Amino acid sequence: MASTQEKATHKNNTPSSSSSSAQVLQNWSLAAPSEDPIPKAASMAALIRPAETIADPPATKTTTSKGISIMPRAQTSHPLDPLSAAEISVAVATVRAAGATPEVRDSMRFIEVVLVEPDKHVVALADAYFFPPFQPSLLPRTKGGPVIPSKLPPRKARLVVYNKRSNETSIWIVELSEVHAATRGGHHRGKVISSKVVSNVQPPMDAMEYAECEAVVKDFPPFREAMKKRGIEDLDLVMVDPWCAGYHTNADAPSRRLAKPLIFCRTESDCPMENGYARPVEGIHVLVDMQNMVVIEFEDRKLVPLPPADPLRNYTAGETRGGPSFRINGNFIAWQKWNFRIGFTPREGLVIYSVAYIDGSRGRRPVAHRLSFVEMVVPYGDPNDPHYRKNTFDAGEDGLGKNAHSLKKGCDCLGYIKYFDAHFTNFTGGVETIENCVCLHEEDHGILWKHQDWRTGLAEVRRSRRLTVSFICTVANYEYGFFWHFYQASWCLPRFYLPLACFVDGKSRNIKSFLFKFQLQDGKIEAEVKLTGILSLGALQPGETRKYGTTIAPGLYAPVHQHFFVARMDMAVDCKPGEAFNQVVEVNLKVEEPGKNNVHNNAFYAEEQLLRSELQAMRDCNPLTARHWIVRNTRNVNRTGQLTGFKLVPGSNCLPLAGSEAKFLRRAAFLKHNLWVTPYAHDEMYPGGEFPNQNPRVGEGLATWVKQNRSLEEADVVLWYVFGVIHIPRLEDWPVMPVDRIGFMLMPHGFFNCSPAVDVPPSTTDLERIEDDLSYPILLAERVRSAADEAESFKADCWEVGKQVDRLSQILRTLVRFTTSVQSLYERPIRRVIAEVSKNLERALTLVQKCKRHSILSLVVRITSAADFRKVLNLLDASVGDMKWLMGVLDAENNGSASGTFLSLPPIASNDPIISWVWSCIATVQMGQLTDRIEAANNLASLAQDNDRNKKIAVEEGGVPPLLKLLKESSSMEAQIAAANALLVLANEPERVRSIVEEMGVPIVVQVLRDSPMKVQIPVAKLIARMAEYDPVAQEDFARENVIRPLVTLLSFETFVDDSGTLLGKQSIHSIVQINKEMEKNSWTSSNSRNYSYGPYANSYSNLHVDGSTRGGNYRKERENENPEVKIQLKINCAEALWMLAKGSASNSRRITETKGLLCLAKLVEKEQGELQYNSLMTIMEITAAAEWHSDLRRAAFKMNSSAAKAVIDQLLRVIKELDSPTLQIPAIRSIGSLARTFPARETRVICPLVTQLGNNNQEVAMEAAIALGKFASPDNFLSMDHCKSIIEFNGVPPLMRLLTCGEKTQLHAVVLLCYLAIHAGDHKALEQARVLTAIEGADRTMFAQHPDLKDLVSRAIYQLNLYHTHTGVHPQRQLYAP
Repeated sequence: MASTQEKATHKNNTPSSSSSSAQVLQNWSLAAPSEDPIPKAASMAALIRPAETIADPPATKTTTSKGISIMPRAQTSHPLDPLSAAEISVAVATVRAAGATPEVRDSMRFIEVVLVEPDKHVVALADAYFFPPFQPSLLPRTKGGPVIPSKLPPRKARLVVYNKRSNETSIWIVELSEVHAATRGGHHRGKVISSKVVSNVQPPMDAMEYAECEAVVKDFPPFREAMKKRGIEDLDLVMVDPWCAGYHTNADAPSRRLAKPLIFCRTESDCPMENGYARPVEGIHVLVDMQNMVVIEFEDRKLVPLPPADPLRNYTAGETRGGPSFRINGNFIAWQKWNFRIGFTPREGLVIYSVAYIDGSRGRRPVAHRLSFVEMVVPYGDPNDPHYRKNTFDAGEDGLGKNAHSLKKGCDCLGYIKYFDAHFTNFTGGVETIENCVCLHEEDHGILWKHQDWRTGLAEVRRSRRLTVSFICTVANYEYGFFWHFYQASWCLPRFYLPLACFVDGKSRNIKSFLFKFQLQDGKIEAEVKLTGILSLGALQPGETRKYGTTIAPGLYAPVHQHFFVARMDMAVDCKPGEAFNQVVEVNLKVEEPGKNNVHNNAFYAEEQLLRSELQAMRDCNPLTARHWIVRNTRNVNRTGQLTGFKLVPGSNCLPLAGSEAKFLRRAAFLKHNLWVTPYAHDEMYPGGEFPNQNPRVGEGLATWVKQNRSLEEADVVLWYVFGVIHIPRLEDWPVMPVDRIGFMLMPHGFFNCSPAVDVPPSTTDLERIEDDLSYPILLAERVRSAADEAESFKADCWEVGKQVDRLSQILRTLVRFTTSVQSLYERPIRRVIAEVSKNLERALTLVQKCKRHSILSLVVRITSAADFRKVLNLLDASVGDMKWLMGVLDAENNGSASGTFLSLPPIASNDPIISWVWSCIATVQMGQLTDRIEAANNLASLAQDNDRNKKIAVEEGGVPPLLKLLKESSSMEAQIAAANALLVLANEPERVRSIVEEMGVPIVVQVLRDSPMKVQIPVAKLIARMAEYDPVAQEDFARENVIRPLVTLLSFETFVDDSGTLLGKQSIHSIVQINKEMEKNSWTSSNSRNYSYGPYANSYSNLHVDGSTRGGNYRKERENENPEVKIQLKINCAEALWMLAKGSASNSRRITETKGLLCLAKLVEKEQGELQYNSLMTIMEITAAAEWHSDLRRAAFKMNSSAAKAVIDQLLRVIKELDSPTLQIPAIRSIGSLARTFPARETRVICPLVTQLGNNNQEVAMEAAIALGKFASPDNFLSMDHCKSIIEFNGVPPLMRLLTCGEKTQLHAVVLLCYLAIHAGDHKALEQARVLTAIEGADRTMFAQHPDLKDLVSRAIYQLNLYHTHTGVHPQRQLYAP
């Protein structure tokens, strides 16, 4: 009979559809299905358990009792994960070690090291078992069940190696999981699988070669002479860019490694980021042998003067702005240097008007007058009834706008959002309003541009932002989203004020969409349509199929069809109102004919053709020639003398597939071409005519208009762009079709003098233009002053009002000057006060304007009294007081405040003085001197202490960002402590903690924890604990920032000093490897005087010292000499932080166990007392609780052969047995109970202490012991029968019987444990002697109502006891309970 393994192999070799999968499995190790019981509600992924990891090599295979081979180590990287840095290092070391001689090894140059991507079946199997999406159905089947791989195939690396000595290129395959021979550097994990030399090739060049080549060329004397001839004396300005030679003649054969550099010259040697490519040095031929690094050919062929320095050559940063940078006045939108208006019609939906660009001294430059989608046609391709009639005109027949959604019900907008309502009439003449119909939002759109100088290593990168206007409509079964995306052309806002401008409310974040997007980034506009919804179907007869569509479900058929959209673009490129100076040019790429002008057969060029008339302008897309069209202004040129313009760049497109005589084309003749151009005519709006519904007439619409053949050479042109998509339905489109996208772009073509994106700044802030808000009350004050001077009545009172308004206006102007001179401005009180001032000025203006009216009717209707003036003057007095207070708060240092915090009560806060004090404190924290900021932070903490309302006010009024800023003040320990304490006071409620998280507080806190002195780390660690306790998002973010490792490192500081030698003997190999890695990193960082960081919150631990900081040397000595009370308090807080991070989080618990955390916690439980010991126990309790239901964590961290797990269990048992403290015993007992499924039957030493605690005088301790023992005895535990016998043998029944007389909760757990004992060991005499059967039968039946499962459990227990406690099988005079 074949063995189990042989059977599996035989089955895998049988021909089947999964033969390739089975073949791959031959390199996989297989494990038998786990018998470890799990909860019934566990997911399918939990049913497939990873094999236990085995200690370090030799990598011999072990065999289970069932004869199934199990590989020793599990892999954590997905087969397609990129190679890690460690893996690349191993691969390089492996190949270098394989070199035959030292000369060969030293001449190796590694061009490329990449992952060898495994077979697709390997990836599928990995996704089935090891990684999401966890699809066990992908696993091959055997007679014994699913074939469960316990280890992924070894990862392999592919290396391209260039031998500089022999000029040979070779390819190596290295396996990264095997232990190979010793090398000069010691042992490494890598084995060469194959290597081969590839002849007659040259690999890619490297940056080091580029640098060497540049140096060689610059040192070549003829090259220096050539530079002098061109007036270049400073060779530091010269840029030599080595380009690969390519292949043009036999001289370029790969027998030599050649480069043909290009030469450029900068103008400023002290500007490393200058765009030197703006000045090419022409006429010099250089050929370099890159193998030997010598110039082998040089010729100064032609003296070409250097181009003059271009003032636009550099990409300079503009003004940094942040937050929602668009401004709105009604339907007018200003964003970046673009502005436009939003409209809406029932037929077209969204309409964009008056698109223009503010171009510095050139002023406002129009681009388009009107942009909209005017028609949409969906013809179906099935000739059968009724599908042949499906050719809807969704705009002309239904109306896109009328079918729009209210985006309250769902939106795909992100970022900063503003909604607009739409109004139109219904069928009965009533007015319909669609609230939140149009969505305007600004969002990040990835990278805008980037460049890195390979010589200096300096890089510049800019992120893109775009503004999107969108709406979504439903036309029967389909949803269509129309988007106009405006892409960033610059970050500087135009400097003009809108009196009624309002900023978008940042709290308005409902996300609904309408799939129209206009994007303006780097100066372009994109139109996009998104299609989704439900397919229009037909029914099929049984067994029937149709070739005109797809059967997508039994009896359901989706016909093929097309979607066509018509965008009407009334262009106005650089045309002022009334001007008609545009023309349209078609551009096609042409290949140059071979001959004198194309001796290398590589030439092609762009050929332009002016579309002179309407009939000539009926054009179709041609991707073979990259056809596009440019709308140019015939009277305006750019700096090179070319006409300015915008080009229409088509996206994917098609034409109607119906025959020319198709009936729907009578109405939709405009679909026959992709582009139509007409001169503007007011009544030519819709390509199918005004009324396409049931229209039998042929002579209407666009196809008829163009027959006039009007001139387009210089006109007010209108583009009609028709674009479509062919929809061949798929099964994946049912029941709801995933979004399909189609669109086009309008891109500047010579419109700007250079890239409009060069002045985008490197970063953004959250500051808004407060000056814009201040402009409105100043304007109101001027209007009040003017109206007061023109008053016809109450002149004296109006004069008093004007006088008071003058005072107010003067303070407002002073505030404007102050706000423009301060970099970090606290705006919250300014906006509140300015809003109140504006309201009072509006009241004053209304009152004073009444005094201008002197007709009798006006006097009767508008009665004005002196009391009205007294009321207004009082309001203005209050406004003056508010403004003076505001100036005092913002400029406390120059307004007589000795402490730097201006504590007075403004009229606006007379009913709520707390808010003014909060404003004063926050303003000082953000804007004051460092000592004042520290004092203000302490005052803010005192104000919020023990008062939740004050805490809420502090957070709502923007107190978190300045406190985080103060927390980063590494120059002052007092500042960091004050900020951390204030944040700690605020962070005692989920919403307030979330506010800290949303202000990017987590990476800041983690960075401070790493770098700060111990006295700062104490409150910071406490803050981490508090935030993790109240907010699961904070808990996840802290883990993402790798806060666990520095916390464990700080916790272990000086913990292992006393017995480090013995500790190493107890540690697991995994822990030793982790410590060795940290020691290597620490030694590396200490040997380098400089540490590099690639971001403010980089997650690299290459420079993390053993004390948790990124500093070493004397700093470590300072920590060692710190007060012992400080050290112990830091450990207390770090342990609490780990406790809260592990609470309810299996992933965080795993991270703790992957460090030396378990060993450290065990040591602290052993050596320490009080709060530190308690926090350490609670952390262990949370880790074990997570391990209870996560078998992979339990098996990895708490294996019986792991010294870390052994140390933890030893200390837990010691606490249970030796410490008479319920506070400590309870978490220890719970931890042992959570690990119940970890202990083998022979590990009875954990049972005895728990049984002993059943008799504890503290009822809660006894109950926890019963609960823990219940987990040992539960049927879910594979060894429950053995554990039950151990419990009875350790005399656990008598104390359990006594617990039945305790409280209801304790009695419940005692009954459950007794039932388990009866079920698994019902024949034991101890149960009969203790009269367990009588006790269970007499259990309180009220418990059954609260715990329904208990009734069945008790029945089973009674049945078992009745079987064994009498000779006949049934106890006399008792009812037999059947399970």
